[in-house]
Amino acid sequence: MHKPILLYDDDREILEVCRLILERNGYQVIVRANCSEVIGDTETVKPGLIFMDLWIPEHGGEEAIFQLKAHSMAAFIPVFLFSANDNIEAIAIRCSANGFLRKPFSIAQLLTLVADNLQEATS
Repeated sequence: MHKPILLYDDDREILEVCRLILERNGYQVIVRANCSEVIGDTETVKPGLIFMDLWIPEHGGEEAIFQLKAHSMAAFIPVFLFSANDNIEAIAIRCSANGFLRKPFSIAQLLTLVADNLQEATS
């Protein structure tokens, strides 16, 4: 059994489409429209993978990833930045994200990234 996926994006359509795609493929998904409680979310949800939009309200995706990577309980959760920003690869490297997904992305790209990176739940 997999751990849940946390998905942060201020675009509600992207949140809903990604949630539906992932849930139809057997994944549990928690969506958030801002990242104000990103550390608290990781402590309560205990995700196996996080997708973070670059332009998310409150701290912004880059700052939220810095916070996650500095937090002892969240540092080892794979975090992928996603955005249409032309510099997304450089930004992902700078904030120590595990990778990036450039918008627009295909369903196959999303599912492959999840299958390759989602952590398993431990009993």
